[in-house]
Parts: sequence; structure tokens; C-alpha cells
Amino acid sequence: MTCFPDRRDALGLLIGAGASVLLPSAAFALQRRLDFPPGGGRLTETATLRGRDEARFAFDGAAGAELTARVRIRGADARFNIWAPETRRAMFIGARSPDPYRFSGTLPKTGTYELQIFLVGAAARGDQDIPFSVEVDLKAPRLG
Repeated sequence: MTCFPDRRDALGLLIGAGASVLLPSAAFALQRRLDFPPGGGRLTETATLRGRDEARFAFDGAAGAELTARVRIRGADARFNIWAPETRRAMFIGARSPDPYRFSGTLPKTGTYELQIFLVGAAARGDQDIPFSVEVDLKAPRLG
């Protein structure tokens, strides 16, 4: 299991700047590393969340690589964010997207990315296990 920097340290900075933010105060963080083969590939992970728990998936990506991520969850409302390497600002905030459960785009820099998934609304206040899956498709940047 890998230790990830706590993104909640950004909360104080954002609130102090007058920005609205959707970072939950996590009770427990499921942390997993996604190891893609050279050239990329598609990986699917399944797990459960409960209340204010969150899941974090770290993976290495190269600048220019194409990333598609999709979260599937049934019977609850959830959000996901994607954090670029060495930044306090999410490059994707699901709550601000027309499709809050899907991201598709080009990675801006080389390094370790983090995908964060958490429950919102009644599910975040509840005490039941909510199963979810996340599918991550990473394609290496084209050379030439």
C-alpha cells in the first residue's frame, strides 16, 4: 500500500481564498496503486465506500498520454476528482463536469496522478456499504 499526500491540506488554502471546494473530510481512505504495463492499458478496480470514506487510486502517467476514467456506482451519489502530479489543484472535478462520472483528456505532465472517489449527500451521512467500480484507460503519448 502506498502513502499519498493528504489533499485536505488544500482545503484551508482554498477556503482562505474564498473558493468553494468539494473535499470531504475522510474517515478512512482506501489507497491502491494502479500499475499499467508499458504503453498503457485498461484496469478496473472494485471496492466499497461507507459514509465519509474515500478511495484513492495512484498511477503513473506521461505528459501527452490519453486518459479515460469512469466511475460506476449504484444506489448512491458519488463524485471523483483527478489530481495531477505536484499540485494542490484538481485537474478534474467531477462535480463541475456535465458528466460527473467520466473524464477523458490528455495528461498535462509526467508523474504520479491520483484519482479520488467519495460519496456525497445522504450516502455520505449514511452507514451502509456502497459498492463501486472505476475503470481507467491509459494510452501512451504518440511519438513523432
